[in-house]
Amino acid sequence: MASFVDQIKTAFPELEIHTINRMAGQFNDIVTVNDEIVFRFPKYAWIAEKSPATFRMLRALSDRVYLPIPVPTHMHCEFGSSILRYKFIPGRPLWREIVTSLDTRTLDRLATQLGTFLNSLHQVNPSIMPLHSETNLDSRQNVSEMYMNIEYKLFSYMSARGRTAIKHHFESFLDDSSNFHYTPVFRHGDPGPGNVLFDPESGSLSGIIDFDFAGFGDPAVDWSIALEPVLYGEEFVGRLARHFPVDEATLARAKFYRGTWILQEALRTFDAGEFEAFNREIASYQ
Repeated sequence: MASFVDQIKTAFPELEIHTINRMAGQFNDIVTVNDEIVFRFPKYAWIAEKSPATFRMLRALSDRVYLPIPVPTHMHCEFGSSILRYKFIPGRPLWREIVTSLDTRTLDRLATQLGTFLNSLHQVNPSIMPLHSETNLDSRQNVSEMYMNIEYKLFSYMSARGRTAIKHHFESFLDDSSNFHYTPVFRHGDPGPGNVLFDPESGSLSGIIDFDFAGFGDPAVDWSIALEPVLYGEEFVGRLARHFPVDEATLARAKFYRGTWILQEALRTFDAGEFEAFNREIASYQ
């Protein structure tokens, strides 16, 4: 904690610190000062390198989406690292155990809010975003590169059965050109329960956080997570699907992306040298 405090004091000497709390996230360390200001410290170089683009992206999105999002007011970069500063968004992650405890009226409200947020995000005009942000993150080339990385880095840790399943999953998707006949949208990339904040007092969503994987790409990426019963529970997903139906082609692509989650996480932990986490991720393919 002391190192984070020192960095904050160095970067923002005018700030008076009365209280400070730290939360270790998956990709960033989050430090809250005075229960009102958040500082984000990237854990990995690839997150730090993206910080300037993330800063511009979030500021451009701030008044164009339905729910509050982190809007950085300052960015401090030094010695290959970066700090983003933004206003604290209150709320608790919308974990499944919270969802399953709510009444039907509240579930309808949350489903409407999350669906409206995703639709508003998907309708963002590329012209307002930073230069080059319109690159399709889910293009055939990028999906192919993901597959090649999995084959090159992970196959030696898998059983023959695991390798065969992955080959079928990717090659059947890549061989069907219709899987890339969609209009790219600005998608969040990870609208799972940990990034959706719930205010128990109002019974409403209070914000959406963590845009590390956001960018232009396939809307099915967001629906693959938002419509995942394992994450949100069957009842909530059913309500969301009724309020915000998606076509069969989008659902089919969402199923493909859903099948890459563990593999993408295995790649990240492998590249980071986090082999305990890597072994957990790869276990189902061994």
